[in-house]
Amino acid sequence: MQFWNEIHGPERWEVAVRVLIIWVFALLIFLFLHRWLPKILSKRHGGNKKRRWMEVIAQNKLLTKLGIVILVATLSAMLPLINWEGVTALRKVISILFIAMATIFIASLMRTANGIYEGFPIAKSRPIKLFVQTAEVLLYCVGIIFIISVIVSKTPHNLFVGLGAFAAVVMLIFKDSITGFVAGIQLNANDMVRLGDWIVVENCSANGVVEEINLYTVKVRNWDMTLSMVPTYQLVSVPFINWRGMFDSEGRRIMQNVYVDARSVHFVSEEELLKIRNSIYLKEFIEKKLLELEAQKAEEKSVLDVNSLTNLTLFRHYMEAWMSANAKLNVRMLCMVRELPSSPTGIPLQFYCFTKDKQWVEHEHIIADMFDHIYAVLSEFSLHVYEYSHPSWE
Repeated sequence: MQFWNEIHGPERWEVAVRVLIIWVFALLIFLFLHRWLPKILSKRHGGNKKRRWMEVIAQNKLLTKLGIVILVATLSAMLPLINWEGVTALRKVISILFIAMATIFIASLMRTANGIYEGFPIAKSRPIKLFVQTAEVLLYCVGIIFIISVIVSKTPHNLFVGLGAFAAVVMLIFKDSITGFVAGIQLNANDMVRLGDWIVVENCSANGVVEEINLYTVKVRNWDMTLSMVPTYQLVSVPFINWRGMFDSEGRRIMQNVYVDARSVHFVSEEELLKIRNSIYLKEFIEKKLLELEAQKAEEKSVLDVNSLTNLTLFRHYMEAWMSANAKLNVRMLCMVRELPSSPTGIPLQFYCFTKDKQWVEHEHIIADMFDHIYAVLSEFSLHVYEYSHPSWE
């Protein structure tokens, strides 16, 4: 090579030794970061947090990328030792390679920082992945501008000044990124969605737990184990349900109807009253009600004036007392049985209460046990559930 021929005598070997020493030193640093340091750190005993940090660093290949940056920087440092006509072109290539690798390393460093942050409890309520991804987009844009400035031999300042002319194009290209970034700020500022929240977005067929919030999408694992990708901006532009309020409250609601056949509703006879008046759930109510009715007997002039207890009234009060005594229901929250307007399918009795256990499976078991009891005890009050019968069936 020409540059080698221009160097004479001891100077030639002096330059060769310098280049060799620098290159070997850079290779040793690269090997240390790429192979030896991860092994040393993995052998040292540490807590779960430290092991997670090492897993995140290894996953993003942070140390390897740092080693490559050092290698490229070493090549750049060796250029002043080389004196030949093609050194200018080589300097440009190495500068472009250094900018590219430095950009990739910084982006990897940000992803590593986000991965470590996600190991802390606060990450569930305040995720930063969206902001990290936004910073990555801006970082890559700046890196591309610097690379172009090296290729055209212009300062980055001149390119940044000229970038204003292409602002409309840039806005069009990064429209989804800008929209997702603004939506992410709104989601975080208003605490609308957190990792682990159970959300329902009907427009996107999403009904499950939020697993990831990033710049472009919110990943939801549905109850049937499928995945739904909801655009981030959708959560600030369409209605959705977040069940976090239910999990943060003291109970999970039960609101379910039983349709009673209107033909089975009647005034209770002495025999029926005698059978149920000793119930611990009804004894106090019946005694109080009988005293009120006894005081009204003097004003009765006709059979139409008789004011007596109905089996439906007794059943409603029995169930309210039963629900209040149920240890699985939260009696500090609203607990009632109400009668809704009658319909062609009978008289709707609505049971409204809250279970202490908010987990889905146990919640459904409590509901099933409660309504099994309701259907079984209805006959004790001579009440019947409405059952549709077609005339042709009779």
